[in-house]
Amino acid sequence: MENKKYKKHTVLYLYESIVPAALFFIVGAVQLYFYFSGLNHPTVPSTGLDLFAAIVFFGLAVFAALYMGVRTVSFTDKGIEYKSLFNTYFTPWESVDNIKIMKNSFGAYGRGSYILMTSGAYTPDQCTWRVNNNGLVAVKYRKKLLEEIKKYNSSRVINLDKIRAVAIIEKN
Repeated sequence: MENKKYKKHTVLYLYESIVPAALFFIVGAVQLYFYFSGLNHPTVPSTGLDLFAAIVFFGLAVFAALYMGVRTVSFTDKGIEYKSLFNTYFTPWESVDNIKIMKNSFGAYGRGSYILMTSGAYTPDQCTWRVNNNGLVAVKYRKKLLEEIKKYNSSRVINLDKIRAVAIIEKN
């Protein structure tokens, strides 16, 4: 059996994974600074609560980095493999009934839109929330991702014309 390597794609854009983790880290570092600078303060010395807050923010930074950065999707000859921190789902290409481009959080097509692939009991009209599980995979829209999906699945892409119209407008 051939052990072919397939590219893993992050479910979110890279900045969506890095920004929350970086913000939590910065707040934790500032809190830690205030803790150590206030240890010998004559009027308002630091307490364990200050240190606890710093530890909580560093923990949130690690959690955000792991939770958001580890979620990946691989497209193989056999199907779609979704991996998160705690779960792995596999959807064979034969069962993918619909591919739909969803609007972004501002209610428009373009940057921030999602590619939604559904199978089984899910229909694209029922799926407005971007939760990945067996039979439902959602990834942030990227032109290269859509091209890779089309290599393996020839289903019609719903709302593809709306994304193309946005790309034409952005070029001009």
